[in-house]
Amino acid sequence: MTPRSLLWAVAFLAAATPALADQPLPPPAQYFFITESRVHVTGVLARDVVRIEPVSGIEDTWEIPGWRRNVHPSADGQYVLVGNPGLNLLEGEPTPERTVMEVWAAPGELLGTVPLGKLMDPADLEPAASHHRWIAGYQWTGTGWRFLTPDGQFWHLSPNPLRLVRE
Repeated sequence: MTPRSLLWAVAFLAAATPALADQPLPPPAQYFFITESRVHVTGVLARDVVRIEPVSGIEDTWEIPGWRRNVHPSADGQYVLVGNPGLNLLEGEPTPERTVMEVWAAPGELLGTVPLGKLMDPADLEPAASHHRWIAGYQWTGTGWRFLTPDGQFWHLSPNPLRLVRE
């Protein structure tokens, strides 16, 4: 197994973990993490925002309105993909118009959203107890995010310009 395929396997396994049990996600809480490329991400519960500090430094910090648990910044921190709040699971009956991803740009501009129906037919989603598994991991590729849907399709979502392409 190559290092790249091992990285994908680990990412997919990590994304699939919530699908293994029918337990509620933890309640919103303050969080902080630093990406591999040194982007700082803070979920600020008290202000109901997510703060992004790009690699260029604190003077370029920007925010996304609303606390989010599924945040994936670009390597430079200028763009952020926000996934479904249930991580890799959709609650209830999935519909084609249900938003599953948002793409944001510094200094806090919503570039667009991706509805489930653009990726796949909701009827083809894998059930997991009371939810449906809709994705298996995200990875920044240098020009956008690459991800895999349960039907075995790889996708690429580029932020500038916003474009979704099946690979």
